[in-house]
Amino acid sequence: MASSVPIKVKTPANVSFTHVSAGGSHSLAIDGSGHAWSWGSNQNGQLGMTANSGTFQDNPTPVHLNAVDQRETNPLNQQKDMAKLAAEHGTLIQAWAPLAQGNKAAFDSPILKSIAATHGKTVAQVMLRWLLQRGIPMVAKSTHESRLRENINIFDFQLSEAEMSQIATMDQARPLGGLSHQDPEMLSNLMRFK
Repeated sequence: MASSVPIKVKTPANVSFTHVSAGGSHSLAIDGSGHAWSWGSNQNGQLGMTANSGTFQDNPTPVHLNAVDQRETNPLNQQKDMAKLAAEHGTLIQAWAPLAQGNKAAFDSPILKSIAATHGKTVAQVMLRWLLQRGIPMVAKSTHESRLRENINIFDFQLSEAEMSQIATMDQARPLGGLSHQDPEMLSNLMRFK
């Protein structure tokens, strides 16, 4: 996609760009409805994975960029309803606290331990793989190099439908800390403090 001269870009039908920012390797645009679009180099996945190949390929055609809603999402708080609602509105859920903040109930779960043993993986790797198979991107942080390596080593196995169903039974459908900034009643109570 590298070119020293401008290249005509085929815009999607019924889309009119109001603002365009041309970069060295990819470009961004805003349409009349305020939606973001991008095209060009995709070497770092900035345009997302292609639907056909599951790889990061360059794309000369503008692609719509989804909104992202970062939520606590892990086997103990699975965000099933929110993921469904977000998908209906073209929004992507990104997992915050994908490893359940190190919660003992998650890491000592007989379900997760059994699945991990079956695959020769850790409980953390099973939790991350579970998110990956649900199509939920995650940010799993660590200050330990060994754990960072462990976190990325989730692409060499796959959970069965039965294993995914077992993990689905773990959902407590509430935040791990018990308090939620998404709970209107809690927010109302917090707003009373001055």
